[in-house]
Amino acid sequence: MFTGWLSWLLVPPLTKVLIHADYGEYGMFSDEFHRTFRDKYEVDFETTPQYYPHLDKLHHKVGIESRWDPRTVEVFEQLGPERSRDKTRYTEDCGRVFGLHIVEIPTALLDVMYISEYDGLEWVWCNTSQKYRDILMETLGIDDVLKYTQQRVNEMKWYEEYLDSKNILYL
Repeated sequence: MFTGWLSWLLVPPLTKVLIHADYGEYGMFSDEFHRTFRDKYEVDFETTPQYYPHLDKLHHKVGIESRWDPRTVEVFEQLGPERSRDKTRYTEDCGRVFGLHIVEIPTALLDVMYISEYDGLEWVWCNTSQKYRDILMETLGIDDVLKYTQQRVNEMKWYEEYLDSKNILYL
């Protein structure tokens, strides 16, 4: 459905997600980042919900929305990675690396998107199987089930092609 030269016209909305894509730790933002966030939005960044996959084993995905909070993404994009990092915690000799960057995910997949990590290195993956199940459940009670289902499955195929092109894992 979304292949060929017209595909750029039909791209569904994408959402920017902040992840830490190197060994180290997410969230060690600079004083300048905190100050810019507070000045721009009149709220302290520390009071916003935070999400750390290595700490969130029992309450899976609680606070994950903070990773795509448009305010955080905007301040990060405004300052860039170098000015956003806490230089007192990320020095050459400390062994920590500040590898925060943005990954774009189709907005329709945010409810089945997960962040996993190993030693601070994070990656995004999507449970598209769950999304297919949700599509089938939505079709119950719809008159033109085949047409609706085909349309949604075509959307999912595009999402999977997009995830492939960005090297994002999915089930």
